[in-house]
Amino acid sequence: MKPTDLSIHVTSFLTHHLAAQRNLSPNTIKAYRDVFTLFLRFCRDVRGIAPEKLRLEQIDVSLVEAFLDHLETERKSSPRTRNHRLATLHAFFRYVQAEEPAHMLQCADSDDVNNRFRADVNNF
Repeated sequence: MKPTDLSIHVTSFLTHHLAAQRNLSPNTIKAYRDVFTLFLRFCRDVRGIAPEKLRLEQIDVSLVEAFLDHLETERKSSPRTRNHRLATLHAFFRYVQAEEPAHMLQCADSDDVNNRFRADVNNF
């Protein structure tokens, strides 16, 4: 099976960008990896999208918001934890913007999610 654009970018983001370009610690990279694991499981178990078939264009504001809502309601994550998950996805989309300019508008929409959920922390 041919890898999807998402799988290629996630792999590059975790193995090359975070380690080599950003020089993040192995534990930080593992934390980022865990966010993608949770997100892919959510897509598979809740949305019925197989991880090996998930493409960049399928990830939109509503999917990310549903994932964050799932973290809150099903996993009982605190606002701080949800914001960490969101920050990871936001960093990934900033990376994608540089790698795939055709996805710039889609990636910019992640700012809308960022603003909504970061406001929740201030009310906590």
